Formats: sequence, C-alpha cells, structure tokens
Amino acid sequence: MKNSAHYLTMLLQNKIALYIIQKAQEYDLYPGQPKVLEFLRESDGCTPTDICKANGLDKSTITGILGRMKRNGLIYSEPDMADRRQRLIFLTDKGRKLADDFQKELDLLEEKLWGPADQEDRERFYRQVRCMIRNLETDAADQIDPREKVKE
Repeated sequence: MKNSAHYLTMLLQNKIALYIIQKAQEYDLYPGQPKVLEFLRESDGCTPTDICKANGLDKSTITGILGRMKRNGLIYSEPDMADRRQRLIFLTDKGRKLADDFQKELDLLEEKLWGPADQEDRERFYRQVRCMIRNLETDAADQIDPREKVKE
C-alpha cells in the first residue's frame, strides 16, 4: 500500500492541502478562495460555471465562495453582454494583489516540493500524472451515470 499510486498521491495531496490551508489563514482567506483566486488570476472575466468546472466544485459551493469574496472586496461581477443571464467575475485591484501575493506562496511550495529535482524529473512526473488522469477519465467516460436512465 505504501508504494501504491493512490496512497502516495493521497498523502501528497493531504500535505499540500495542509500547507495551503495554513498559508490561506495567514492571508485571511477561507477554504476554496485560494484556488478561485489562482484561477481568476489567469482567467479574469469568466463565469461562475467556468470556475466550477476548473476547480471541480459545485455551483452552490462556488456561490458561497464568490459571495464572501465579493463582500471582502476581492472580486466584482458584471453582466455578460453575450448572455445577459450570466455574470462575469473579475478580480478587484485588492483581489489581484492578493492573488499575486498568494501565487508567490504557491511558487515557494513548488520549490519546496521539488527540492533538488531537475526540470527533466519534473516534466517526467507531470507526464506520468497526466497519463494517469487520462486513464481514469477514459474509464469514467465508459461508465454509465447511475442517475441517468439507460436508453433502450
């Protein structure tokens, strides 16, 4: 078990999550906000649905996160001119500064994770993990969602 992919990735994810939670508290960020800041930093002006898809969160969770971020002056929204039913989410200047500052913490985490590993080792790891993810996505795509009716 200690040399299995699922155990090692779970252990790594737990350690990364703990690090991010501790750093988020130092920045007065609530759970979920760091990943939303990170996403908006790269994709400012997106919809809540985009944020949900990118972060694997459901709509109700994102609604709560965005509401708190808006109250704290980190984001604002505007109507989407292409689809008036949608709102586009943007970082405020305060939100962009916080996103930039927190990104520096994530960069430090990356360096700490990798230690003396060279770029070739990093690229090999990224390729292997992306391959594992694709393998699981392929399996999931072949499965029937039990909530959906099977067409006969």
